[in-house]
This record gives sequence, structure tokens and C-alpha cells, in this order.
Amino acid sequence: EHNFAGYIVPSLDEYLSEYTPDYAKRLECITGFTGSNGLAIILQNTVLFFTDGRYINQCISQLDDSLFQVFDQQVLSSLNWSDYIESDKLIAYDPKLFTNRNLQNFSSLKLIPYSENLIDQIWVNQPKKPNSKIYDYPIKYAGEDYQNKLKRCRSVLQENQNIESLVITNSDSVCWLFN
Repeated sequence: EHNFAGYIVPSLDEYLSEYTPDYAKRLECITGFTGSNGLAIILQNTVLFFTDGRYINQCISQLDDSLFQVFDQQVLSSLNWSDYIESDKLIAYDPKLFTNRNLQNFSSLKLIPYSENLIDQIWVNQPKKPNSKIYDYPIKYAGEDYQNKLKRCRSVLQENQNIESLVITNSDSVCWLFN
């Protein structure tokens, strides 16, 4: 429908968390792989699947070897992509799920950002996003107020003058920082 030759599906959510809530387990939905770290490139006749050493054996037991080719993620940046994908073919990805650094692994591919996640479009009964109420965590449990935590972060930035900013995307860390 979109004329893509492939689609990249990471295990990460839009906050780049490795341990994702159920609504964001797109890789598990499309492949059946239940580990916390993986990436699939879905092509017309095969799926290239990358994970770290913790999950290689799990991949072998959970993924159909007639459809999936499993690789250690360490080969991601050095894989000879032309063995699997023609250089002029478009490979789509959801830009909310990748950093520029992640995309460097695919520099020889013709990537196209596509903001409407293809897995979300076909996922029947996809769980809803969590919608919890936000509240202040009392200092007696947190041990420190958020203003002091911010000061400590800023002091680390000042001590390391070559660091201009601190970007926190992990929702657990954001919650910790702001109590």
C-alpha cells in the first residue's frame, strides 16, 4: 500500500525505554518475541532480526527460522545490507522510536520516516496507553525534593563544561527527578 520494501520495528517505545508498557510492545505483537531488546526489519520474503547475546537462544525458540534470520545486534552497523535489500528500495520506520544515532546503523539504506506506525495500524486489540494520575511523591519517601535533584543535575553539567544539556527520556527517571 505504501510502496515500502521494508519496515523497521524496534522493541523501544516513544520514550526510548527498553522495558515498554503493553501498548508499545509492537515487536512482540508482530514477531512473538518476548525479550526486552530486539529489532526487526520486515522485508517481503524474510525478517532480519537483531538482539543482544542475552536473547539469541530465546529467538531461536520463539521465531520461525524459515521466516526469520537472527543476528547479534553487534553486527548491525557492519551488516552487508545489499545481501538483503536493494539500494534504491525504501525502508520505512516510525521516527518517534529512533534517535539519529540509532539510525546511523542504517546509513547505507534508503530510509523514510513514516509517522503513522504500521504495527499500530494492524494490531487488533492493542492495549491502551497507561493513563495514570500524576501526584507528588512525599519527600518522606523520596528522601529529597525535586528542586535539590535539579540542582544536583545542574552541578554535574557545570562540572563538565563540555556537556551542554541533559536529556532524560526514560519515564521512570523523569518521575524520580520530579518526585
